[in-house]
Amino acid sequence: MPATPCDNAAILFENWLKGDLYSRLKPSTYESYFRCTQKYILPHFRKPENTQLSEQSIVRFLKAVNEKTALSEIYRKKILSIFKTSLRDISQSQTQFTCLLQYVALPKTSTYQKEIPVFSVKEQRSIEHAVHCSKDKRAFGLMLCFYTGIRIGELCALKWSDFDLEAGVMSVSRTVSRIQNFKGSG
Repeated sequence: MPATPCDNAAILFENWLKGDLYSRLKPSTYESYFRCTQKYILPHFRKPENTQLSEQSIVRFLKAVNEKTALSEIYRKKILSIFKTSLRDISQSQTQFTCLLQYVALPKTSTYQKEIPVFSVKEQRSIEHAVHCSKDKRAFGLMLCFYTGIRIGELCALKWSDFDLEAGVMSVSRTVSRIQNFKGSG
């Protein structure tokens, strides 16, 4: 898509999404960028006080994201990382925005790890009992996730050839994820 001069920030970010980004990224990564841009970046830059891409609108965006304490620290960093990537891509074709990159510094994530809650033995037994009593045989997949630590997408991608019952080994080499079809076909 040829670059045309524009300083309407929302249009710049929309054009970034519609450009060659889809062909440069894995579909799941593009969907992540798309959702983040739609939910956080575009609403901010559609506000009347932020329509121009400027130091002030960027500083307001950074402040707004960092104040979203309902979001995890890591997710806030992801939003800012996608924002910085988009701004860098935009500034490659519209060099007047290159100087704005200096205002986007990604926060350092803390090394503090929150304690992860785990099921008690009683809760584990209750889950096992519910799975064993279930008429839905797919519930066994929950037990497989529960005791092996595999993710739901990895569970969904398993094939019978991934199991060596004699050796007692399961191979996990694929994952499945649902993504939006941005191509509009199929």
